[in-house]
Amino acid sequence: MPVEAIPSSLTLCTEIYTHLSPDDRILDFGTGTGKTYAELQSKGFSKFTGVDLNLEAVRFASYELK
Repeated sequence: MPVEAIPSSLTLCTEIYTHLSPDDRILDFGTGTGKTYAELQSKGFSKFTGVDLNLEAVRFASYELK
């Protein structure tokens, strides 16, 4: 399955937006390829830190989110 086809947690749980504001600082453990970050960034969130043990996923995220 291509990375783009895997839904982010925000796609699966859209009500989380009712608990966040664009000024919030967000820490995402298990960020994977950064899909959650990309979705939040597209909605105006910018204070985001992603952490993951999967080095390949982090490399992909670093490349894709530049």
